[in-house]
Amino acid sequence: MTQAINGYQSALRWLGFVPGAGSAALAQSAVISVASGDFKGAALDTIGVIPLAAPFARVGEEITQGSRIIGESGRIPNFSQTTASPWFGIRGLFAGQTISDVAAQLRAGTLSSTSVPVQFVVIEGNALIVNTRSSLALRQAGIPLSSWNFIDMTGNAQVEREIEFRLVTTG
Repeated sequence: MTQAINGYQSALRWLGFVPGAGSAALAQSAVISVASGDFKGAALDTIGVIPLAAPFARVGEEITQGSRIIGESGRIPNFSQTTASPWFGIRGLFAGQTISDVAAQLRAGTLSSTSVPVQFVVIEGNALIVNTRSSLALRQAGIPLSSWNFIDMTGNAQVEREIEFRLVTTG
């Protein structure tokens, strides 16, 4: 039973990345944490309910410099889509590989976190990740946020249009 609850809670925490559904999922995860005596987990889940904090609440301990600014814009990026294929596209740095392939390379040290750029744009005050798979590979590999290579693409009209279209089509 405990394994099933842990799996369910893990799924809730991943849902915490989803705009709109994230707050409810993290609130439910916080209740489970309190019921199981994990007050630290409950606190992190509760912090994750705050807009733009959800993606990083579970890794809050990794940001040791307190006021450290992630990304050139000073905003912590959030996901811009609700789902992602496990496969990278046919073009780009990791063409034809899976998120797990890239994560394994990161864990093995054959690929550095600086070689996995995480682009983001700021639209209407919200910092949004452009390349979801790269960020998922870094998370899967357990790379601390302070080691991510954030690249601010704000002002690139084509990238901003693509993200705006993504937001409209994914709700």
